[in-house]
Amino acid sequence: MNDRTPPEPEELHAQVQHRLIEELGATERRLRRLLEILPEVAVQCDERGAITYLNEAWHSLLGYEVEDSKGELLTTFILEEDRDSWPGFPTPGEADREILLRFQAMAGDARWFRATLRTTTEGERTGLLHDVTYRIDLEHQLRQSQKMEAVGRLAGGVAHDFNNLLTVIIGACEGLLSSPHQEEHSRRVEVETVLQAADRATMLTRQLLAAARRQLMSFRVLSLSVVIEEMGSILERLVGSGITIEVDEQTTDGWVRADPTHLQQVVMNLTVNARDAMPEGGQIRIIISNEEFPEGKRRTGLPPGSYVRLTVADTGEGIAPEDLDQIFEPFFTTKDAGRGTGLGLATTYGIIKQSGGAIDVESRPGEGASFHIYLPKASEEEAVAEDEEQEAPSPGGGKETILVVDDDIMIRQLALRMLTEGGYTVLEASCVAEARQQIESHTGELDLVMTDVVMPEGSGVELVKWLSTELPNIKVVVMSGLGEEALDEWKDGTVFLEKPFRQSGLLESVRSTLDS
Repeated sequence: MNDRTPPEPEELHAQVQHRLIEELGATERRLRRLLEILPEVAVQCDERGAITYLNEAWHSLLGYEVEDSKGELLTTFILEEDRDSWPGFPTPGEADREILLRFQAMAGDARWFRATLRTTTEGERTGLLHDVTYRIDLEHQLRQSQKMEAVGRLAGGVAHDFNNLLTVIIGACEGLLSSPHQEEHSRRVEVETVLQAADRATMLTRQLLAAARRQLMSFRVLSLSVVIEEMGSILERLVGSGITIEVDEQTTDGWVRADPTHLQQVVMNLTVNARDAMPEGGQIRIIISNEEFPEGKRRTGLPPGSYVRLTVADTGEGIAPEDLDQIFEPFFTTKDAGRGTGLGLATTYGIIKQSGGAIDVESRPGEGASFHIYLPKASEEEAVAEDEEQEAPSPGGGKETILVVDDDIMIRQLALRMLTEGGYTVLEASCVAEARQQIESHTGELDLVMTDVVMPEGSGVELVKWLSTELPNIKVVVMSGLGEEALDEWKDGTVFLEKPFRQSGLLESVRSTLDS
């Protein structure tokens, strides 16, 4: 028999109410824990748009303290240029609003968010901010890559024929200048002028190839500090009076693997760009520092790792926001007609990308611009090891037999003269089939084959593959005006001679290949 007295209705009601309150409290705590670990920013605002709640993602993504941000208008954290796009929260019962806009981080950079805004029937204004910065950056890089690929195809089509012509022009000028009695020739000045113009045309072609990331590069480990120091007097003459240059190395020598000539071109391009942005004078700061990219905090598409950052900052006019996405595009320029080709920053972009690095820019109108270059970090020990491997330069001439293969008769005639003057015996062929016929019918020694890459009846790739089977020990020099793209299908160690070339460069490539 159970003597327990059943609870009174009031007591039963109190127990149920207490249990419901406990369950609601537990549910609220679980929801808050879920909100705190959410990677998106959860925000709640009052009717004025002032923040009443934020989760921890706000601090981790933008850097602001949660408690300090409460009570502030949400729009104060939106990048100033994007505030006019803010639609506000919808009215109760209205469908959710979605918008893509940038928020200003505490560190100074801007981050892209896709905001989903909702107002409940009770009038609660809530928002979920999903960080899409990385995706936006990737889309930008893809668009930039597609544009560069289009320019690359254009550069490749123009460069091959153009560099063939320049090779002939330069070679003919050198031949005229080295001919007997040329010192007394009345036309010597005109020939030298043609040669100078051909050299300038060569640089323009190489700029185009560099912008398309197809320029031939010769990498070695070097110190950014040393590069900047050696360029000091050049940069000062470049900027002229009224502009000061300050170098801040921040206790690092900045060891990187890069092409020294192209790296100097990058520094000069950025310095000229800074100079032109300060017509009334100002200051250029060159800063070399170390940068670590941990997993999950990648920048400009680079993988995690150790990098050296080279910053060139000016106090000039700054860059308009609408121009920031275009400044690295080939032929884009804001300068007056006749003051630039629009290839300076495009060339810089191409060189840095081809070096395994990245470049980005920070600027606001009237506040100057800062260009940041990131290159993978190397070490002084690697530089010492490379220096020890350097060999003494080879002499220019020889007595060996060389086969020159090129469909352009002017190139063949030019190479024939240059190599013959160097003491070599020279055979020639206009296509792959003729080259094979020459090799099979030649009874003496054949020491080296020098071949073009692009020919109408079979390519240099095809010829070299045939040689590797039939004459595996023969030396090969590949020549092309297509830049580094021509190296894609060549085995390691193949010597590449870039068109246009001079006699000294041709003889050096041939001699070093024969002696290797």
